[in-house]
Amino acid sequence: MTFFCPSCGHEFADGRDFLRITYPQNDNYADNLKDLACFFTGERSWSFYRQSWKDIQEQIDQSFLATSPYGGIDGDSEEYAEYKDARAAYWKLPEVKLIQGVNFCLREDSAYGLLKERLTEQVAYGDYEPFSLDDEFTRIKDMITECDGVGAAKQALSGFKASSPTVARILLNAVDDSYQILHIKACSISDWFPECKKYETKVKSIFND
Repeated sequence: MTFFCPSCGHEFADGRDFLRITYPQNDNYADNLKDLACFFTGERSWSFYRQSWKDIQEQIDQSFLATSPYGGIDGDSEEYAEYKDARAAYWKLPEVKLIQGVNFCLREDSAYGLLKERLTEQVAYGDYEPFSLDDEFTRIKDMITECDGVGAAKQALSGFKASSPTVARILLNAVDDSYQILHIKACSISDWFPECKKYETKVKSIFND
């Protein structure tokens, strides 16, 4: 199934490459992420990422439907099967996980502030034990669950696990000297964060990070 850019008409043979119309062009992650927001909203603004994940999902879905509309395809047809496969592939694009990670870091009801505070404290104390996002996920989940319940913990951590490579890079840029304890690997979102490339280890497959 082919994909077409709604703006310029460029054809993409592989759904995984479709969002490469917003391939990062800048030497810093802030401008790259604003470009990506502009693709969905027409505005180079952080407000896109601060929305609820439900609202962002709707906009991502609309961007797919703009290029590959459903059109009442029969549910048993080969065309419908191709449509479903293409839609599923779109949601697996690296940019979707990238957006999810930025949303975790910017929305008001997330645990990003607690995570950043913990990292800042460890750097300040000169503790050079590796900073584990998995361990911090568990620690924060238990802490919020004990204080406010399971639902609050789930909401505060929504998107964190699914997009930890993005979260790690945003933390690296936000906390001075954190590269000493927060380690990252090269992956499909590496080009969006050029500032972090010097800290990456072991190259991984572009679509299997």
